[in-house]
Amino acid sequence: DVDGSATELTDLTETVNAMLARLDRAFSAQSEFLTHAAHELKTPLAVLLGETQRMQRARREVAAYEDHLGEMEQELRRFAKVIDSLLMLAKARAGTRDLDESRISANDFVTEAQERCQGLARHREIKQQATLAFDEESGAEPIVTGDERLLIAMVENLIRNAIRVSPVGSTVRTLVSQDDETVQVIVRDQGPGIPPEERDTLFTAFVSKPIDGRQTGGTGIGLAIVNSVVHLHGGTIQVTDAPDGGAEFVIRLPRADDADSPSVETGSDDAHV
Repeated sequence: DVDGSATELTDLTETVNAMLARLDRAFSAQSEFLTHAAHELKTPLAVLLGETQRMQRARREVAAYEDHLGEMEQELRRFAKVIDSLLMLAKARAGTRDLDESRISANDFVTEAQERCQGLARHREIKQQATLAFDEESGAEPIVTGDERLLIAMVENLIRNAIRVSPVGSTVRTLVSQDDETVQVIVRDQGPGIPPEERDTLFTAFVSKPIDGRQTGGTGIGLAIVNSVVHLHGGTIQVTDAPDGGAEFVIRLPRADDADSPSVETGSDDAHV
C-alpha cells in the first residue's frame, strides 16, 4: 500500500503494483484458458475411446462397424475443429509477433469467407447475400493492412454464427463499406437477436449461448477469435439489433493508405453478389 504522497518512491510503488496486477490477470486468464481448452479436447477424446472399446467387445455385423466408424469420424472432425480454433485464437492473441501482414481488399476476404460458409448455408437452407464496396470516383477497393488468413477467419466465424442462429429460409447479409478512415464489414442475421445484458460476455472464449432453448453446436471459440482479430488489427466491433430483426455485428478496421491500392472499373458505388 502507498500513502498517496507525491514522491518518486510512491510513483515507483504504484507502477510496480500495476505491473503485478497485470501479471496476475494474465496468469489467471491463461489458467482459465487452459482449463477450458482441456475440457473441450477431453470430450471428443472420451467419445472416441468409448466407441473403440465398444467395437472391441464383440464381433459385429459390417453395418454396425460402419455406424461406429461414422460416429468416430464425426468426433474426429469436431476434434480437428476445436484444435484449429484454439490455434487460430492463440495466433490472434499472440499479437504482431506472429502477424503475416499484407494489403488486402475487404471485398476479397469477405467473398472468400462467404464461399467457405456456402456448404453450411446449403445444409441449413440459409441464403447468403453480399454487398461489396468500391470508391465511386476512383474505383479503389476498401483496402486494409493485416493477416489475410486471420481476416478471412474473422468474417467466416461471424457468418457461421449467423447461419447457426438463423431460421430456415432466411438470409444472412454481409456488407462492406468504407469512408476516409475506416473500412466497415457488417454481418446481419434474421435470428432471435442478442439481449443487451448478454452482449458483454458475447466475446468471451468458451461461452456458447443457447438459442430458443437449444445449443447452437458451437465450441464458444468463434466470437472470441473474431474479437481478438479485430483488436489485433486496430479495429472495433459492435453488436446491435439488425434493422429487420436479428443481430448485426459491425466491424470497423483502419483503412490502409491509398498508395498502390488496387482498383476496378465500375460505374456504381456498390456491387451486389
